[in-house]
Amino acid sequence: MAKKPPDKSELPTAHPPLNADDITDRAHAKFSARAREDISRDDVRTVVASLDLGKLRPARRVPRLVVRRLRFTGTKKPTGQKPSAINYDQKFGTGVNVILIEDNLVGKSSVLKTIKFALTGDDEEYDSDVREWISEIWLQFTLDEREYTILLARREDGLHGVLVPGKKECRIEDVPATELSLGFYNKGSEEIQSGLKEFFVHEFCLASLGWNMAHRSGDGRSSECWASWRTFFQALRIPDDNHTYLLCRPDPGVANQEQLLFSAFLGLHLMEPLNRLSMEASSIRKSTSAKADDAEKIAQRRTELTRQRRGLQTEIDTLDADLQRRLAVLLGGDLSRQIVEAETAFAAREADQRLLQEQLQNLTTQIRQQRANARRLREQIALSCELSGIEVRLCPHCTQGIEQTAVEREQKVHKCRLCSKQVPQAPEDEAEILEAAAVQCEEKANALQATYEEVSRHIADVRLLVAAARQLAETARKPPTGGITADTLRQENERRGSLNRQIGAIDQELSTLNRPSETGGDPETRARIIDKVQEILKGEADQRNAAIQRRLNELAQPIISALRANEIGGVTCSPMGVVRLTKGDKPIAFSKIMNPGERFRAKLALFLAMMQLGCEVGFGRHPGFLLIDQLGGPEMVPADLKASAFALKQIDEGFGDKVQIICCTARPEFREATIKAKVYGPAVKGTAGKEYAF
Repeated sequence: MAKKPPDKSELPTAHPPLNADDITDRAHAKFSARAREDISRDDVRTVVASLDLGKLRPARRVPRLVVRRLRFTGTKKPTGQKPSAINYDQKFGTGVNVILIEDNLVGKSSVLKTIKFALTGDDEEYDSDVREWISEIWLQFTLDEREYTILLARREDGLHGVLVPGKKECRIEDVPATELSLGFYNKGSEEIQSGLKEFFVHEFCLASLGWNMAHRSGDGRSSECWASWRTFFQALRIPDDNHTYLLCRPDPGVANQEQLLFSAFLGLHLMEPLNRLSMEASSIRKSTSAKADDAEKIAQRRTELTRQRRGLQTEIDTLDADLQRRLAVLLGGDLSRQIVEAETAFAAREADQRLLQEQLQNLTTQIRQQRANARRLREQIALSCELSGIEVRLCPHCTQGIEQTAVEREQKVHKCRLCSKQVPQAPEDEAEILEAAAVQCEEKANALQATYEEVSRHIADVRLLVAAARQLAETARKPPTGGITADTLRQENERRGSLNRQIGAIDQELSTLNRPSETGGDPETRARIIDKVQEILKGEADQRNAAIQRRLNELAQPIISALRANEIGGVTCSPMGVVRLTKGDKPIAFSKIMNPGERFRAKLALFLAMMQLGCEVGFGRHPGFLLIDQLGGPEMVPADLKASAFALKQIDEGFGDKVQIICCTARPEFREATIKAKVYGPAVKGTAGKEYAF
């Protein structure tokens, strides 16, 4: 099943470097002649010049990741049982390693989760009790021939983490300070995760992979996010779930996360410039789509700030007026005159408000009348008869009410509701006259509506003035209390200062809102240019990635056959890392494979093919490491279990020195997946005879 490496004729050919001027000319030529009148060659050249076209694909080979030894200690505290010491210590080999215990809930998955915890600092997948049981962890691993140890320890002040070169078996506190300078010593989950991320992102060249994420405020802003080590690690394991996703669990905020990881694993050409263009285009689209909403929100915010500022200024004016009134009393001023002036101003403001309210009410009545007239005229047109249009509900002779059936008869068969005589059809020119009259009524109603809205805004302003005048009048009527003292002056000055600071903050925000945006050119034009440049680069990438895609498919085919993944006919990959499975010559969505066992085997086939591809010079960039939780769990047919074991055995025999797979299972068939020395059974037997991993 393991194919021999390709000969020299099959290796990826050395393509000539890309020329920025050539890409510019080809992208510019993609526009129509009319579009080229507005989009110059220099505009296109600016976009192309921002890309690093000399870096066709990552040059540095990804090192092989191999877990050499896992040890962890602590205290096991099962419910209803006596506590017992934990001292798990297991060495792993290259190739396929199988943790096999023919029972469930015995700690197999916890071993894999501990490896994940040590490599990422993320312990979220632990069961809560297991998280509390494990107190210290040592994980020895290699990147190619370089040895490292990760030490994690839970102490009273939280989680401690150390990464140092070489093999270490001492307690975390005993690691020599001279060696810590070569790695890191961090406290707290976030700091430990950050340290591990920085280390592995550098080792696996992940810094260039990113996406554009919309700001959670929804205001059109966006930010660049870069692939994390925790995200990348998802694609180095097949967890115990229903396998509804192919490579990593979809993130609602990240549309292209999976394809970025595929691009990294396969080492695709032009991945970085295409990813950079995709990020910029995404940012422009998010900004453009929110532009209209932004304008409306800014207008609403400006109105609200103006209203707040007016209220604050009114309060300051009231404080000043009250102070002047008290000063006038002390200096012998005419208090009566101040009261009269304040009350006169208040009465005038109230009168203005009443007049505006009456005007508003009259406008409402007129608008309703005009719209009713338009509706009546159109109803008369609909009847197409020489009817007066007068809505008669009471007979003028007998004063009896008109029955509803008579009204309906008039509408349907055009017989008068009073005399029951047939009404003749109205001439066409009369209908036109009625329609013109209806339109005129609507125009009057619209004009009145505009006046109504203007008066409504005026009333809102007058109400504020009325409130201010009322407050001044009430203040004037109050007798001076306490006069002017140092304490009252201090309190009033503090309040006045607070109000002025609030007004200053509002003025600053209003200034920002009123400032014209600096876009640095037309973003929509730049987005159009990006689309054309992407089109050219994707064509180039297709040619340069052809050998990688062909070799991936060659490696996948025998694995697919060995795994009995009958739904899958092959694998295709786009320049941006969009991997699709095929059935025959047609693509098939991974989620559309209904059988859980088929999905698992299809996923396993792709992972194993990528790992093999990473072993060949000039092709993939997979680190050759994979964790599989509950291997064979979804399978129901014994033949499929044997097929999976056989496929893994072929990987172990053909690539055992280049890759590492650590899996756990309760299926005895997987004893045949590797050599006997790499099948690990239970380490502890419980009081009831049940066997456990630790």
